[in-house]
Amino acid sequence: KTTVGENGGVYEVKWASGDKIAISDDTNVGTYSTTSTESEGTFSLSSGTAVTGPAFKAYYPADNYNKTTGVYTLPSSYTLGTGVFPKSALYAESNDTNLSFVNLLGFIKLNVKGTDTVKKIKQVVVTADQGLAGPITVTADASAFKAVASSENNRLTVSCPSGSYQTLDQGFTFIIPVPAGSYTNLKFEIQSTNVLTDGFATKTANKAIVVERSKITTINLNNVSFDVAEGAGTEADPYLLKSEEDLARLSGANTSGKYFKIANDFTLTKPITPFDLSCKQLDGNNKTITIANGFNIPSSGGYYVGIFGALTCDVINLNLTSTGTLQYVDIGNTLK
Repeated sequence: KTTVGENGGVYEVKWASGDKIAISDDTNVGTYSTTSTESEGTFSLSSGTAVTGPAFKAYYPADNYNKTTGVYTLPSSYTLGTGVFPKSALYAESNDTNLSFVNLLGFIKLNVKGTDTVKKIKQVVVTADQGLAGPITVTADASAFKAVASSENNRLTVSCPSGSYQTLDQGFTFIIPVPAGSYTNLKFEIQSTNVLTDGFATKTANKAIVVERSKITTINLNNVSFDVAEGAGTEADPYLLKSEEDLARLSGANTSGKYFKIANDFTLTKPITPFDLSCKQLDGNNKTITIANGFNIPSSGGYYVGIFGALTCDVINLNLTSTGTLQYVDIGNTLK
């Protein structure tokens, strides 16, 4: 199948029974499967049309290959299995039926650890300044091959196996397959099992991270703690609110003395229940929050019909609008 290297070591990646590859020639495309559990295996046609050559191109996993368009797509999300590596994209070219596969991708080994003994790690969302997923182009790379993904698909989600969530103090290791390259703006958002209450942690690499094809690059994130939003909540590094989920997370959170900034326009698609907000400053950043589905007014009453029931916060440069008819929108008496 192929090998993967880390710190000078080389590991064989073996086939699993039921693995399928897509093989094409100039005319036909067939899906071939194996019962092998070793690094070498024999494949037989399981669907499609048998290929006859003389030249062959092969992709693994077969499900990522569109037989009609001939386009191979890297998934935008992975769930790690019980093995060490997820199903990395593999590619082979040959003039006969002996196919020698290579990894199209490299791997980031992300070790996440904190001190909290209760909050659990569910997944990590990776964003970059270049493509991570979606349709790819296969190009030659030092007598082998590599994947080049469109920069429009720069987001990848890797999840822990269901039922295997670990607390922050226990830590978790994510094996993340990405196209080889030098990443100068790599960002990791580590999410909890209940991101609406526990929040998440965001870490950005402070230097270029080089990921080589078929090799493992290790990144250690220590002292990780979940917070209500991206940022530190200070005047110099305010919490960034990017979505209605971010806004909803403030309800019940300890935000006193903290600074917030609206990072982009967003829409409240769900009826919002007014909540009290105490903070140092909420900078609207001249962005607009659109109220699209009204409000849930608590039966106990005592709330204004607005986003905030009570507001102890300096609010500046915030635009509010609605897609429906509202009698009024109230966000407190300190609006500037």
